[in-house]
Amino acid sequence: MVSAFVRSTAPAELNDSRFRCPAARPDRLEVDIQAALTVLGRRDTGHDDDAAVDLAGTCLARADLSEAAIARADLGNADLDSADLRRADLSAASVIYTNLRGARLDGARLDRAVLFSGDLTRANLSSASLREADLSVATSMTPASFVPTSPRRTCRSRNSGRSSSPRHACAKRT
Repeated sequence: MVSAFVRSTAPAELNDSRFRCPAARPDRLEVDIQAALTVLGRRDTGHDDDAAVDLAGTCLARADLSEAAIARADLGNADLDSADLRRADLSAASVIYTNLRGARLDGARLDRAVLFSGDLTRANLSSASLREADLSVATSMTPASFVPTSPRRTCRSRNSGRSSSPRHACAKRT
């Protein structure tokens, strides 16, 4: 019901074979749409049964979905330009043909997500979890945007008594 409100109130438009927000969009997401997204992101997912959040084909540029619980969501053909998705759970989400230009995905869980043909130009994926994610034909993934964390080692620095230079102690993760 809430996602249907977002789809009907904030539809993306087909432009150059991609869905994008209308050219004359406000600088901020409408308050009622942001409120609906906050409700969706903070809901008790234990009551979802097999239902998934459907935000396909929506204009959500600059939306705040930080820490949102939207695993298995359908974000296909959505425009999430400059959206805040930090620490969001997008596990197994469908992010097909989605505009994620400049999106903040640092610390997000994208395990088993399908990002087929998505635009990740200037997207920040540092510390994002992408286990078994499908990045087929993902466009514009720049090295500066993707700083993977090592799955095998955890390193921390410590001072070594008399020396002012830090030493690194690394231990293998289990």
